[in-house]
Amino acid sequence: MRVRRCTKYRTLFVWLISSIVLTSYMRNDSQLTPRNDGDAVSLLSSLSSAYATTSKNTHPAILSKTINHDDNNFNNPLQPIIDLAANRKFDMSPPIFGEHNKAADAVLVFAYGYQPPAILRFVESLIDTGYYGDIVLGLNYEMLMRSLEKGKGGGIEGEEKDDRLGVAAGAFESYLEHRSKVHNLVVYDVKLECDPKDPTTCTAPYMYRILDHESHTSNRNTNSTTNIEDTTTVEFLPDPRIARSVKLLRYEYYWAWSTNYVNADTMGSNRIFLSDLRDVYFQRNPFNASSWFASRELYSTTADATGDDASYVDKQYVQQTSLQVFVEDTSKFVIGTQTSNARWIRAIKGEKVLGEIGHNPIVCSGTTLGGAMAMETYLRAIIDEFDNSQCDIDGCDQGLHNYLLYSGRLLLNYDNDDAAKEHDKNQNSSILSTTNVRDTVNGNKLALKIVEHHKTTGSTITGIRNTKQRRINRIEYFSLGYGPVNSLGLLCGFGGRRPLQKLRLLRHEEGKALPVVLNWDGMVTPVLHQIDRCHEILSVLETYGDMLWQ
Repeated sequence: MRVRRCTKYRTLFVWLISSIVLTSYMRNDSQLTPRNDGDAVSLLSSLSSAYATTSKNTHPAILSKTINHDDNNFNNPLQPIIDLAANRKFDMSPPIFGEHNKAADAVLVFAYGYQPPAILRFVESLIDTGYYGDIVLGLNYEMLMRSLEKGKGGGIEGEEKDDRLGVAAGAFESYLEHRSKVHNLVVYDVKLECDPKDPTTCTAPYMYRILDHESHTSNRNTNSTTNIEDTTTVEFLPDPRIARSVKLLRYEYYWAWSTNYVNADTMGSNRIFLSDLRDVYFQRNPFNASSWFASRELYSTTADATGDDASYVDKQYVQQTSLQVFVEDTSKFVIGTQTSNARWIRAIKGEKVLGEIGHNPIVCSGTTLGGAMAMETYLRAIIDEFDNSQCDIDGCDQGLHNYLLYSGRLLLNYDNDDAAKEHDKNQNSSILSTTNVRDTVNGNKLALKIVEHHKTTGSTITGIRNTKQRRINRIEYFSLGYGPVNSLGLLCGFGGRRPLQKLRLLRHEEGKALPVVLNWDGMVTPVLHQIDRCHEILSVLETYGDMLWQ
């Protein structure tokens, strides 16, 4: 689908891109060149012929020849769509700017309902860290551009009229187009249908388009739209799921995008970072493990492999099958004592499950990092659990996130690997092992908890590329102030109100307008999350976003 060009303001305001926003970042762009992504077309778009011959009662491997995960534990997220398609070919609506680079790391972010200042602050702070992977951005592009042209806010947050916005619509479009060419920004126009009384509860009826609609005119549904430039009718499959929170709906987009980065044939080293947008700011590259506490623990071998090549492949497997999750401040609450988190678990699994896992620390669902293989499975699990629970209240994404982590479902999922099941069944000790890594310098605090499958005695890494393995083998729980992400909400607000300066976690550097937030070990925190709860840094970061936009 081609994009309508806002040519009216393009020439006059293109200086916004070159002189205000981009100039300070050209030191990063100078290291980049536009790439040929002809081989990086979305995997979903290549599967339509397979869908056309799929029985409604089967669960095919979603990624076909690329990766086989015919998994009875976490269902195919596309199965309801396949049923609706009734043997018609379909694929996901393509990006309007940029292309996926399937060999790159990727940051996936859903910007539906947000304005340019927040979007620019997120994207530019990430680029300024030296990050050079994909940035996949889903936003209500068409709606936003229309409202910018009219000088109104374009988001679900109901922002007031701002006359400056109307004259900058062309510049914002030019900005997205420029970043897609020189810094791997991939932009999707997300079109949702939302409840007028609750605009945060929506469906996604324009996510999957029918490819052979011309041969099915007699069965045409009313869910269609028209390409703005060439007036070609495009038909879409309706959304089979109930209306749900945008926070939950985004996981279906995340999953579809993640399939572009799963490369099981070569056990690629690429990773995926899921992130909120409005309350996130980057200080360092989130994928740079050297800035994480106890980073030596993260890529230790899990098999008795010998030789450089075997060790490399083994570490790649660990990386691809690991998730990193981020614990909130434990000094005030755990899941069962924090009202909202307890309500979300109760809503999806009931009082009994809340009693079983409620003693655990709260893990924030707004940011999650992991290998592409592990992330695809995690996202599939979130969607599957939503389909089971039908939880439609705001915040259920966090409930599903914590349930999956603490119930063991992610680690005890074998993907029909009978050999792995038999091995674990015959083990004399527990299937899972836990390693606690403590910060002996700062009060012996628990810095990192690693839960993983036991090492297989005497196993080798031979054939790892071609044999089924557990797709999530290891989960790393980073305590607040020790990992690549600091979720500051409970620390700064919600009754905590502990100033960062008082805790010596805030540093002002001479010549820099923005303060630096530190981890407990004195290293700079790569990602700040929930910055809106910390008044010490909120105003200056909001000013930074406004400055980029103005």
